[in-house]
Amino acid sequence: MTSYSDFSPSFDEAAMARKSYLDWERANAEEMAEYVYRRRSVDLSFLVGEAVKNELTESERKVVKKVYYDRKSLTETAKELGVNKSTADRTLKRAVGKLRKCLCYVIKYQYNLREVPFLPLAVREALALDALRSYSPSGFGERLYKLRRSENIGLEEFSRAVSVSEKRLRRLESGSEAPNVAELLAFSGFFKTTVDYLLTGK
Repeated sequence: MTSYSDFSPSFDEAAMARKSYLDWERANAEEMAEYVYRRRSVDLSFLVGEAVKNELTESERKVVKKVYYDRKSLTETAKELGVNKSTADRTLKRAVGKLRKCLCYVIKYQYNLREVPFLPLAVREALALDALRSYSPSGFGERLYKLRRSENIGLEEFSRAVSVSEKRLRRLESGSEAPNVAELLAFSGFFKTTVDYLLTGK
């Protein structure tokens, strides 16, 4: 008998998702359509992570990890893997082709489309978001950036939600300025995390 996972949300999960959206909506950060679009991108990044682990060969996975997750150039990737650049390039193209094939129908379903002209862009964005989750930030600014981008939240929307100017947020994320107590409380409340994590990563 073939077993499969039931991905339908439980009652508690549905209630939590609704509460999360209502909290976000109350912050006047985005409308329902914008929220749904943002969440689709985040969900797609989880799926692309699964596809990288389960659908690629070991050599394809290594090249994808180097290029998309470690942000290495093809030249650097080829050197570190001990292959020539053309081999690395062919392997990367083959791997990305597999990922696009895996996700094509998901994207069609999510966006109610017959064709997906933006498929390459969607897969690239999903890989970037998945890579961000595996990234270990070293300071407050990087942790704030990771939390925001992992949820695919734009700077403008985040600024409205936490009542901190975009200019100030850029400086905080770049590490050129330190947060004050009110900002720390706003950020920790928004992301449902602790001030300790924001400051120390623990």
